[in-house]
Amino acid sequence: MVDSTALPTMKAMAKDRKPTYRAQFDGHRRLAAAVILQAIKDMSGADSNHERQTAVDFLEDLGVSAYKIASFENNHIPLIRKVAATKKPLIISTGVSSELDISEAVENARDAGCVELALLKCTSDYPAKVSESNIASIPYLANKFQCVVGLSDHTLGIGAAIGSVTLGASIIEKHFITSRELGGVDSSFSANEEEFALMVREVENAWYATGSPTFDLSESEKKSLMFK
Repeated sequence: MVDSTALPTMKAMAKDRKPTYRAQFDGHRRLAAAVILQAIKDMSGADSNHERQTAVDFLEDLGVSAYKIASFENNHIPLIRKVAATKKPLIISTGVSSELDISEAVENARDAGCVELALLKCTSDYPAKVSESNIASIPYLANKFQCVVGLSDHTLGIGAAIGSVTLGASIIEKHFITSRELGGVDSSFSANEEEFALMVREVENAWYATGSPTFDLSESEKKSLMFK
């Protein structure tokens, strides 16, 4: 079973806005993660809403700590309501969706019981063009829906992820692969270990660099007053 006590709440993430990640899993957590991933695949590939909702029941039996609704599932209202009714944190990607689509998903999630909600700006193209990322939508989503926001990033490189943090993103989703030689449908736009580590470092640097809108001198900067 996934250890829910080790995961930050969305409210804490929104408050601190500091990227968090875990680098190690012990054996049973690796197995649980593999089973959960398969269940998610089953849920996404299900032929009916009933099958998707049955997959949610299965995930509940596993004791998952949160749910993620993919862009291609964010118009399946029965699924969203089923997940929301668990009262667990819910992340919804917003690819291939109009503002009205997003509003409908959010309204139904909250009506069904979701308290901790996060929306991820997403461009559902694989790989997505950096110029079509429109990460300026991130603060708009935060203001309109009053929730945690983030980026589901399918671009090549890490520029979009870094920029998203300066606009308020608290969650970054990025495909990961240990080696592109493994192949697979997403291998071409997945970050390898070196790239992912670089993204984590630079996203954290961007978070620290963003700071607040102030012109007050830092203690370090005050030493430079002697040159004016």
